[in-house]
Amino acid sequence: MFGNDKNNGPAPKRSSATSNKDGGVTILTSGCHFAGKLYCKGATRIGGTIEGEVIAEGLLIVEEDAVINAAVKAEEIVVHGRMEGNLTVQRKIEMCATADVQADIVTPNLLVHEGAIYNGRTTMKRAVAGAEHGKRDGKDHKDVKGRKFDSPKVDSDNDRSPLVAARVPDISLA
Repeated sequence: MFGNDKNNGPAPKRSSATSNKDGGVTILTSGCHFAGKLYCKGATRIGGTIEGEVIAEGLLIVEEDAVINAAVKAEEIVVHGRMEGNLTVQRKIEMCATADVQADIVTPNLLVHEGAIYNGRTTMKRAVAGAEHGKRDGKDHKDVKGRKFDSPKVDSDNDRSPLVAARVPDISLA
């Protein structure tokens, strides 16, 4: 009946179009409280409270009612709720209008929407690995003091965004 039956044959395999290669979807709904080290692979949506450490290999969505007081490492974060701690983000962090972020952030791209609250320090580093400094597009780029810098990288995955990145370290918005 379920699986290897002589009459029905083996159970059908899931097609690659319906399976999630990046892992499952992790959801902690409003009312949930987690304390400790949380490791997630794939998309993660948090609506409850987390204390401790979060490692998310994929997109981390912090819902409006969520409260995260943790050291967070993620590929990408979209914040609607409250976050406190140290945040290390590989691609981009986006703070929506309802976000309240009290954290030190290391990321190559920072997007802060009007209405968001952000207090903390930001360290921005290039996301491109293996590119020779100052020669990403084959040209030498120099600032007004003659220092080399990389040419801007266009993020083709998010070309709809009106603001590509804020490149201001030690920023404090009230």
